[in-house]
Amino acid sequence: MRTSDRSSTSARQGQSRGGPAQSRLLRMLAVGLVAVIVPLWVYKQGGGSTPVAAQTVASDGLPAGTINTAFGPLTPDERVFVTKVRLAGLWELPSGMMAQTHTTNPLVHEAGKHLLDGHKKLDEQTLKIAAQLGMGLPDQPSAQQMGFLQQEQAAQGPAFDQTFAQLLRVQHGLIFQAIAKIRNSTRNTLVRQLADSANNTVLDHITVLEKTGVVDFNQIASIATQPPTSSALPPGVAVGQALPVTQLANAWARTSGAVNSGAAGTTGANAATGTTGTGGTTGAVQNTQQQVGVGVSIGQGVGTGTGTTAGY
Repeated sequence: MRTSDRSSTSARQGQSRGGPAQSRLLRMLAVGLVAVIVPLWVYKQGGGSTPVAAQTVASDGLPAGTINTAFGPLTPDERVFVTKVRLAGLWELPSGMMAQTHTTNPLVHEAGKHLLDGHKKLDEQTLKIAAQLGMGLPDQPSAQQMGFLQQEQAAQGPAFDQTFAQLLRVQHGLIFQAIAKIRNSTRNTLVRQLADSANNTVLDHITVLEKTGVVDFNQIASIATQPPTSSALPPGVAVGQALPVTQLANAWARTSGAVNSGAAGTTGANAATGTTGTGGTTGAVQNTQQQVGVGVSIGQGVGTGTGTTAGY
């Protein structure tokens, strides 16, 4: 009987000694598991160290998540969409300018003119809508878009035709898909209006780019089968009060040396006076530097409270 008592006592003492140690071990394992799972979840949500919602807040200056506006709810995806419409014009309008000087192909000239006209009008609407929604917008293309411009700038003649048409056709196809998703789901009347305009503009641009006859449809089909990319904004996009895209494009042309002055048939806006000219590239385009994008962010932006734009 005494032997049994001693065995029971030893067992209870062993449990008493092992209990706290086991608890500490379990707590350490739990903390370690959280330390692994949380970064993986954040990475999947935001493509990096910051979730999508936080990226959106940092990008447009509005509070996190969906916000209520006088025009209906405004979701993070819709805010990214408005910003991406702006970003499209920031590199596609300069591309249209180069299409007037880097090729002798009349079909490429025509596609470039459609880019110039379409993105001037679309950007006017984007600036007004962003101002009404209280959103900041970028005044510079993303790093990827700057790379597109550099590729175009380095090419001439047939090489430019293929680079120009393929880059723009691929990117228009990607934004075409995003427009359909936003247009189908948005409850915000301003975003719906912008989606309608963007849809018409993008379809027109896709059509004239394909008419150039140099689009590689095999590559287009291959890209279309790939999984969709993150809806978050690309890295390095800084936003604030926005200048008209025509004004920024002319500033880019003056400093990049990518566009020669006096290109026949080019329509542009004078960055200094805000006037519009035809029959040649206006704004005193000069060959001063060879680095695309230098000097694009200039001056004070258009006030976001009025919904108006300046410099046209």
